[in-house]
Amino acid sequence: MKIEELWLIIGFLKFCLIILSKAQINLPPRFVIGGDMAHFSIPENVEVGSTVYKLRGTDPEELSVYFSISGEHFSVNKYSGDITLIKKLDREVNDIIEVIISITEIPIIDINDNLPLFGSPQYSFSVSEITKTGTVVFNNITISDNDFGLNAMISEGFYRGIITLAKPLNYESQSSYLLWLKAIDSNPKNPLSTTVKVIVDVEDIQDESPIFLNTPYSISLFENMLPDQKVLNISAKDGDVKNRRPILFSIEQDILKYFSVENHGNGNGSIVTTENPIDRENNLVVQMGGIYTFYVKATELINNELPGDETKELVTIVIMDQNDQSPKFNKPIFELNISEDITVGTPLPSFGMVVSDDDLGENSHFTLNLKSNDSKFANCFSVEPLTVIGRSPVIIRVINNSALDYENGVRKITLYVAALVTDKQKMPLEIANSIVILNIIDANDNFPEFMQTNFIVNVTENTTSGSRIADIIAHDRDSGLFSEITYAVGGFGMEKFDTDPKKGGLILSGKLDYEQQMSYSLTLEAKDGGNRTTTANILVNVIDVNDNTPIFEHSEYRRNIREGSENFQPQFFIKATDADGIENSNVTYTLVSSNSDAIDVDKFSGEIIMLKPASSHHTSRGQYELRIRANDSGTPSLFSHTHVFIRVGIPGNQRPVFKETPYNVTIPETLSTNSLITTVRATDPDGSDELIEYKITAGADNFYIKSRTGKIYLSENADLINREKFPKKFNITVLAIDNGVPLRETAQITVSINVLDVNNEPPAFRRDANYISHITEKTPVGSTVMNVKADDPDENSSIEYVLLRPFKITDRRGFLLKDEQGDYNQLFGINENNGDIILQHSLRNTLVHVIAVTVEARDRNAVVNIENQRDRVEITFFVETEDEMKPIFLIGGWMRSNPIIKHNMFEEMPIGYNVMTIRAHDPLSMKPVTKFEMKLIPRQLAVDPIGNVVVTERIDYETMSTKVLTFVVEAISNDFQRKSEAKVIISIMDVNDHTPQFQYKNYQGSVEENAKTGTVVLVVKATDGDLIFSPQGYGNISYSLTGEHAFLFNIDSVTGEIKVESNALIDREKLPALNLVAVATDTPAGGKNRKKTEVPIQIDVLDVNDNAPVFKEQKYSVVILENCQVNASVLNVTAFDPDIGLAGNVTYEIVNEFENFGLFKINEITGEIKVRKLLTGRGRNNPYILIVRGQDGGEPILFTDIEVNILIGDVVFNDGIPVFIRPTEEEVAFVSEDAPIGSFVFQVVGMDPDDPFTPEGQIQYSFLKDNSNEDAFNIDSKTGLITNAVKLNREIKEKYVLIILIKDGGIVPQQVTRVFQINVNDTDDNLPLFKRNLDEKPMLITIKEELPIGTIVGSLEAIDLDEGRNAEIGYLIIDGNEENFFTIEDSINNSALIAVSKRIDREKISHVLFTVKCFKKREKPKMLFKKYNKIDFSERQIYIKILDIDDNVPEFMENNITVGIRFNVPVDYLIYTLIATDTDIEADPVIYEIRNSSFASLKTKSEINIPVLPFILNNNTGELRTNSSIMEFVDGYFILKVSATNGVVSSSSIIDTIEVYVIRERGLLRFVFSKTPPEIKEYMMQFKTELKEALALSSMQLNVYETQFHTKQDGSLDFSKTSSCFQIFTDKYDLKEAELLFKNETNDRLKDVYQKYNVESVERCRNQLSKTDFTWVQISLLSIASFIGITSLISTCILCCSYSRWQRLR
Repeated sequence: MKIEELWLIIGFLKFCLIILSKAQINLPPRFVIGGDMAHFSIPENVEVGSTVYKLRGTDPEELSVYFSISGEHFSVNKYSGDITLIKKLDREVNDIIEVIISITEIPIIDINDNLPLFGSPQYSFSVSEITKTGTVVFNNITISDNDFGLNAMISEGFYRGIITLAKPLNYESQSSYLLWLKAIDSNPKNPLSTTVKVIVDVEDIQDESPIFLNTPYSISLFENMLPDQKVLNISAKDGDVKNRRPILFSIEQDILKYFSVENHGNGNGSIVTTENPIDRENNLVVQMGGIYTFYVKATELINNELPGDETKELVTIVIMDQNDQSPKFNKPIFELNISEDITVGTPLPSFGMVVSDDDLGENSHFTLNLKSNDSKFANCFSVEPLTVIGRSPVIIRVINNSALDYENGVRKITLYVAALVTDKQKMPLEIANSIVILNIIDANDNFPEFMQTNFIVNVTENTTSGSRIADIIAHDRDSGLFSEITYAVGGFGMEKFDTDPKKGGLILSGKLDYEQQMSYSLTLEAKDGGNRTTTANILVNVIDVNDNTPIFEHSEYRRNIREGSENFQPQFFIKATDADGIENSNVTYTLVSSNSDAIDVDKFSGEIIMLKPASSHHTSRGQYELRIRANDSGTPSLFSHTHVFIRVGIPGNQRPVFKETPYNVTIPETLSTNSLITTVRATDPDGSDELIEYKITAGADNFYIKSRTGKIYLSENADLINREKFPKKFNITVLAIDNGVPLRETAQITVSINVLDVNNEPPAFRRDANYISHITEKTPVGSTVMNVKADDPDENSSIEYVLLRPFKITDRRGFLLKDEQGDYNQLFGINENNGDIILQHSLRNTLVHVIAVTVEARDRNAVVNIENQRDRVEITFFVETEDEMKPIFLIGGWMRSNPIIKHNMFEEMPIGYNVMTIRAHDPLSMKPVTKFEMKLIPRQLAVDPIGNVVVTERIDYETMSTKVLTFVVEAISNDFQRKSEAKVIISIMDVNDHTPQFQYKNYQGSVEENAKTGTVVLVVKATDGDLIFSPQGYGNISYSLTGEHAFLFNIDSVTGEIKVESNALIDREKLPALNLVAVATDTPAGGKNRKKTEVPIQIDVLDVNDNAPVFKEQKYSVVILENCQVNASVLNVTAFDPDIGLAGNVTYEIVNEFENFGLFKINEITGEIKVRKLLTGRGRNNPYILIVRGQDGGEPILFTDIEVNILIGDVVFNDGIPVFIRPTEEEVAFVSEDAPIGSFVFQVVGMDPDDPFTPEGQIQYSFLKDNSNEDAFNIDSKTGLITNAVKLNREIKEKYVLIILIKDGGIVPQQVTRVFQINVNDTDDNLPLFKRNLDEKPMLITIKEELPIGTIVGSLEAIDLDEGRNAEIGYLIIDGNEENFFTIEDSINNSALIAVSKRIDREKISHVLFTVKCFKKREKPKMLFKKYNKIDFSERQIYIKILDIDDNVPEFMENNITVGIRFNVPVDYLIYTLIATDTDIEADPVIYEIRNSSFASLKTKSEINIPVLPFILNNNTGELRTNSSIMEFVDGYFILKVSATNGVVSSSSIIDTIEVYVIRERGLLRFVFSKTPPEIKEYMMQFKTELKEALALSSMQLNVYETQFHTKQDGSLDFSKTSSCFQIFTDKYDLKEAELLFKNETNDRLKDVYQKYNVESVERCRNQLSKTDFTWVQISLLSIASFIGITSLISTCILCCSYSRWQRLR
């Protein structure tokens, strides 16, 4: 057996090395006293080369030692210890030289020259198989090695090996083991080894359980097996090899008791079925998926009786199903409600039907069927699924809801869902069913419906308000609330109409006036209970009635005419107008009366015409007096009259003279109306006084006069004679007019009427007075707190003032106080004569805050209506504290809590305009404030001392940056002791002070005739000096069109864009130019301030080819013989085109020759048709038909086709050859590849020129058999109909070429053939796919990082076997591009381009793997997310590998480095290692360089030029080392600028600074930490920062140089601590002071920092030299060594003596 196998079985061999010999302790050498340079000094004048000292030391093991010394002044002989001076000394330069001396022992080195040796050449032992693991099973293996240290196993001596048991043993598996042990010494380069054999025997124990054979046990059974059926054989044996015991079988955990066991002996048995039938549908079996398990137990029998060890084995029975269960529904009846408007495709809601068959697989397979007793519902629903296996929820889906109409009486539907299985005869058999009852619920699925959508209602303008003028109602077929309709009227003029909200109709609610509005456009809205709305349009026409009489322009007309004139110069017209409509407003004039027949009036024009020359003798007075009537055209006609007076010549009459002048009269103001006031009289010197007529010309509003008597009366406006409201005296002018001829004369007089006062007016308080007073609670009792004044216009009035009690008094909380709480009603009194209100009791603001007092004024001298001659006013007193008595501003909403006055004014107000008057009230004096002081007044305003704010310069809203003016005003009390301040904010409001201005004075444009709706013609632009978007919109311009042809265009009201109106017909042939007017109006919202400007527009109409040529005839016919010669003229056709230019030039062509190919030709210019080829054999009874086209040269080309019939007379019998009409020579047929067999493809049409009623003129169609293409199609011999005979596939064959044969039925038949091609059209029957294998790797694309966004990085292409649009492919990324690094765009040729859409950084992401899916382009979704499926060939994975570029510069791990080195370090000393890293993955190695350097002395504070730097920087590793001695740079520091570069350009490098301090140890301190160096280095930077903060030395420079294990005073290392030497640079402290600073016990913050960072102490960095002391351990070891030496010497002596004695005795 191999040793490797032994290791796997037993485990590992453990050696315990027992050291039998005592190990030696190698102690370090040491200097002896007087040989360690302690207290050594040397004169400065010692010569170089002199021996100045001798080092001496010893080694405890008496080994040889050698010496060394540091520094530049001395050297030492390493063997003798002699120290020699090698550099001149100068005390003035350096008074102390620090050196390090060392002593080292010289050991004798052992070599590996001895093999390890086992104590025996072979080992053997036995172990029981039940031994526990970890037990030592053999421990007598010994090994020795005479070498030392690494050349031995551990140290010199010999060792003992121990074998332990690693894993349990099993005799039955393996009864013995052979081990090989190998002993190897520890020499790392040339180890020596020895091997030895170990034999292990395993002792057998009776410990194994029975073992089942032929496992595992499993079998498949059908359910329902008979009892006592053997289903499985089992066998087992004892697991022990020796002395095996008999086995007994039993069954356990057979829960359903389906099985039992039979024992046959010799470890054999059988599993048999029991009386319990096996049921596959049992819940326990179903839950386990048809698996039934139990255990069979094998038990060892001890002495064939007692049970011993036992083993169980799982038996798995797979129970197979038999079809012994029927389908069943979870409920027999389902009833649910559905709405009649349930959406098609919607499942029945809340259904919950489940059908199941407990059998498995095909045994549980059944189908579902849905049926209804009512056939009309059979196609309304469908059931899903149709096929069920096992168990499934059932869905009934609505597929047609047309029959579910509640309004048609559908209230309930009964459906039956049946489960069907197939019987042995393969016929469906219904096994189970469930009833579904659907209650149909009415839905609001009907809109209200009017009888029609548009109504016209005619109503006369005199129809009374409230009349129902139209019965317009709607009906809704829904029920309940959904059928309840409410009506509402809307539209233009809706305020004059109403409707009954429930009954509808149209009701007149206002007064109609035809003269103001002739029609109204209304809408009647009908809304049902479900908010479905229908609107009917109503046009209400107002019918005019004749309700206005004609009105003359003047009440009378007067004119002079010269004697003998035959007409008036100028013409004399009278005019009356009628406001009625056209039918009622035509006015005619009639002369009703005249005092002469020499004059008349024109009936229609109203012109006064002279029938005879004018003469003063025609009338007695020399004046024509006419009365003329104006009649309108209404029925009945309305009329009015006027008088016309025409004076002839110049009169010689005298005017009347008034008597009893002057006229003065006095009347009481209470005089009743129509009372006589006075009478005036006049006399006529040359006529009768009774004929004088009196008139009032001034004052007729209040008085009237009797024209014949001269009596003056008070008019009906009696209340106007009110002395208190109007003047006390009225002067009226009275005229007296005589009856003289030819002209009447007039006299004039003034009548004075004085009005006498009567005490009939009540007193009235002044409503503009301030009845609110603020009084202080410190107001003295007896003070007048307010004066109230009532006015009585009566002259003899006497007013009495009375206080009405109780007063209304509230406290500060607003609660009303009652008089019982205090005598509050006596707080005030009043002087009944002058109205002074006097304080009678003291006030307290905490008790009383508001007092409302009512004062009544009564007239003591009232005469009329005495009880009502009184007035009342309420006075409100606010009881304030002293501070609340400051002046109160009375304007602009000023409040003490918000002292702001706001006011608005318009711009452009004139200079001097009074903007506002600032008013304030003094609550203490109850008088207005008269003193104001202003602050920060803007230049546009000025304020006078009394508060008038006036404009001082122009205020232009448009030029103001802010639209407000502000200033501060102070109101100063009249006693100059109190004042209040207010900020006045005057908001400037815009006015429409600019008119819109167009850019041009006129506009010209052009438009093509028949331009489409919305065609832009031109754009007009106007500007307005007012601001746009102002609140009033004065600067906003709205455009409109007017003018003769404005109806053909519309204009955008905002942009001014003029477009062709919809349905506008622009025809150049009718209107070559169009005239419009564009109107620019500001203030689109309207208003009286809006302004507008107009500009003319001329639009030239450009001709387009919109007229097709017109032929002179509708149809042409001609007869010729078949023997006509070629080029013989047949016919001329002519057409005319009204367009101009090329569009009017007509050319001709034959566009369809039907069956007469090439027989005729036409001249394209003249339209002449000629014979093209011989017509022999073309004669027949039917004419040949040509279609001739006349087309113009416009764009687009327009044409007209006419039919030309040419009858060719037959001369020779059967000379006609059949010709093809269809197909033409180039014609191709197309058929879809999915067309069913027998589908129509093409119809061949031919003709024979012979008589079609003879066999020679009758043709037949067939295919000429030329290739297999003909097998794919059939052609009907009579009709020429071609159909497909096979199923077509374009992807297999895309075109077929056939030869069609036509022949006639003549005795010698004529025939013709034509090659015909049928192309197979593609259908969309293929999906796009990528060409890839099932397990093909992703498509690889390699790109560089940082590519610009939009860069195309790759393309891919899928294929679709279809063609055209069916083969267009779209692409979409569906997975892996969650960060949107890439986009994919469809490209040409069905490919796709992948582009960068986001910044890509190789340092953040190395690759992107995403999935692209191809789609039919028209089916491409906007987005889709799914994982890659390799079996879906429409998906393709793209792997984009991102390559790194050098886009990052190296970065130093540490910046601004400060290090310190001792001045006496040796050459090649490692100072610091620079580390810079580059985040670029493939970055080049970093190269380090010193760019520049400088040195500064800390003593001289100056920089020193150093020609050769004592450092060297390794360019590759970054190690900075000393290159020469640096002792001369002590107490100074170097500043090195170092760079790290990894590129060829400078941008790939970074610069950092290193400060290297050359230091002495005596000038350093050190921190001692209680942590190890790795731990300290982690937070050293943070420690330095917090330390400087704790010491409050921001300018201090602290350099920490070393972080290493702590060195004790005796030179030994303490590995649990860390010491860090440091140095501070500051002018404030020397070393001792710095040491005290860092050991300051009073600095609590410093203590916290030390505690936080585990600082144990601060001490000098250089150890104090001390003498070497021996420890007790060393002394003990030395004593033991001496004892052993002495004992060995004595033993040697005794041994020698004994040996000599033995020799003698021998």
